[in-house]
Amino acid sequence: MDFVFMKNYVGDYIAIPIDEDQVQLCPVCGTSLGGCEAYYADKDPSSEICPGCNVQFGDDDSSGRSDSKYIDEYFQLLRKEWLDRIGWLDWQVGQLRDVLGITVDRENKSVPLIRVADLMKTDRSDSSQTE
Repeated sequence: MDFVFMKNYVGDYIAIPIDEDQVQLCPVCGTSLGGCEAYYADKDPSSEICPGCNVQFGDDDSSGRSDSKYIDEYFQLLRKEWLDRIGWLDWQVGQLRDVLGITVDRENKSVPLIRVADLMKTDRSDSSQTE
């Protein structure tokens, strides 16, 4: 999987997955955003709503909240909430694995934390890093 790395408006690095046509995928569930963007190159969230998990970028994933979580922790929480809401169905679990490289523990209903810093170390693409 290829990613575009950027800092958001509060300074967190975000890994936005992209497909072979450079179309952004949802960083929470891996659904194609159909040509829309989760975050713009100027670091601002798009306010788009993912058609897969219904996350609104810049609202549901806001790391500017008072609990001081990083964006990757919000994405982990949003993935778990999405899976809990839809019932941990095979195709969603498979989508996380196949598109985002995330293997969840269905038996214990847990979703691993994927750190953007780790993705940046292992990314083999020519994806841009926007500061």
